[in-house]
Amino acid sequence: KILLIMFQIVGSFAWSGSGDGSLLVHDITSGECLYGLGASENGAAIRCIDMAVIKDKEYIVCTGDDGNVMIYSASSRTPSQISINT
Repeated sequence: KILLIMFQIVGSFAWSGSGDGSLLVHDITSGECLYGLGASENGAAIRCIDMAVIKDKEYIVCTGDDGNVMIYSASSRTPSQISINT
């Protein structure tokens, strides 16, 4: 059994993080699960999902028990992962 741990609503999309490290995106108007994203490479639970708006673009930021931070562009129906060089 996989537990839903965290969710965030952005526009007409609901982003949910679970105990197995998956990040799912649902269309809240149709109820359809659009796709799943691997937010955790090692299956660590997703503990935090939040949204940031930078220069009129929306981003989803999530982190889990493994300490990794993943950032996805949320400005389109098919989000892409963003790389950050530190």
